[in-house]
Amino acid sequence: MPTLAASDQLLTQKRTKNPYLFIYNAVLLVCWTAVLALTWREVLANGKANVYTVTESTLKIAQTAALLEVVHSAVGLVRSPVMITATQVASRIWILWGVVVAVPSVTQQSVHLFRVGEYDVEIGVVSLLTAWA
Repeated sequence: MPTLAASDQLLTQKRTKNPYLFIYNAVLLVCWTAVLALTWREVLANGKANVYTVTESTLKIAQTAALLEVVHSAVGLVRSPVMITATQVASRIWILWGVVVAVPSVTQQSVHLFRVGEYDVEIGVVSLLTAWA
């Protein structure tokens, strides 16, 4: 059973890291909400041709900030396995910086899956941004 001093120390540690995590998560919530809103506002107003251009800067901030999740895990700020967190973050970073930024033409392409009534179901930048957000 922890001593009173140990309990006080644990409580102090929780208090000092929680405000930071709250702010970090609040900023990412705002960024991802903006990405989602910008994506669908652009799709509904002008189609999907310029969605990446409209969301690019906010998307880069939100997705790159995910690197801090690996740091949070590595230093024990959160109880997530470091390797699993690193793998998840690395896959998203690779898609953004290693594919989308390196080959910008992919933002103009999509893979048609099937048609439902008058709607085409595709995998492209709009579905990627919606899934991430």
